[in-house]
Amino acid sequence: MRSEDKRGYSRDDVVRLTGAALGELCIRSFGMRWIQLTDSEGTVVALQGREMDFRAFPFHSVSKRIDDGEYGFFRAVFIGIEAASKSAWQPTEGA
Repeated sequence: MRSEDKRGYSRDDVVRLTGAALGELCIRSFGMRWIQLTDSEGTVVALQGREMDFRAFPFHSVSKRIDDGEYGFFRAVFIGIEAASKSAWQPTEGA
């Protein structure tokens, strides 16, 4: 993400590729699933715990950090999602 030569990958390509990879890792690690959430702002793709109600937004997490010029943040995001998975209180409805 710091490279000057992006080899044809746009910012949106990076968000899609790395967000999807992060999401799949969370699915395998924390028992999550892909969902779509819709509110007055629009629809987003997110993750939700299958057993307990906690959510993560891998594409948004990557996108906002790219916009801020950050890199090397995947571990911190992953650890944050892990913490959420351990502090979830309620069972997921319709799991």
